[in-house]
Amino acid sequence: MRQIIIPTTPRFSEKPQGVISLYKWSGNGYAPRVDIFLTADGQKLFVKFEVYERAAAVKYPSDGQPVYNDSAVEFFLKPFDDDPRYLNFEFNAVCAAVLGFGEGKTGRAELIERFKKTLNASVVTESQKWRLCFEIPAEIIGSVYGRRFSFYGRSMTGNFYKCGDQTAYPHFGMLFDVESLTPDFHKPESFGRLKIVKD
Repeated sequence: MRQIIIPTTPRFSEKPQGVISLYKWSGNGYAPRVDIFLTADGQKLFVKFEVYERAAAVKYPSDGQPVYNDSAVEFFLKPFDDDPRYLNFEFNAVCAAVLGFGEGKTGRAELIERFKKTLNASVVTESQKWRLCFEIPAEIIGSVYGRRFSFYGRSMTGNFYKCGDQTAYPHFGMLFDVESLTPDFHKPESFGRLKIVKD
């Protein structure tokens, strides 16, 4: 299985843990580079996307809206190998967000109103890129799954995406390849391994 090693350091490293460069399905040639930075401690997983996109398109300014239609990035996380349910964290370029939970693409519980403040999410826009930072407290995972959870030494699965379904140039980028004939990020069988190690 494909794997990312996540260090336990007090700040992000200069080198990204992953790069989104694989784009499928649209065929229009639009493929912005996205660098993914990750670090963790026992209580939180810290996530940073740097999106090299000069004109991010946004139509949906509020949480709970279909932000994947805008210039957006997504992180799908499956914390437990013995539970088929996973979380999807989705943000557009103005930090409007979706947080879903469930076993498949349909019938997902919407959790962003409950947990948005604890994600401590922010977006910074520069001339050539935009940057999203957020954090996932272990207490969110413990609360949603109903079981004790810590990030220390944790081995999980997940995937990272860049999309813009209804932008001028629809695009569908991913870190780990998704086996599907049509656009669909809800494919946990295509997730890669995310392993947290002591640096």
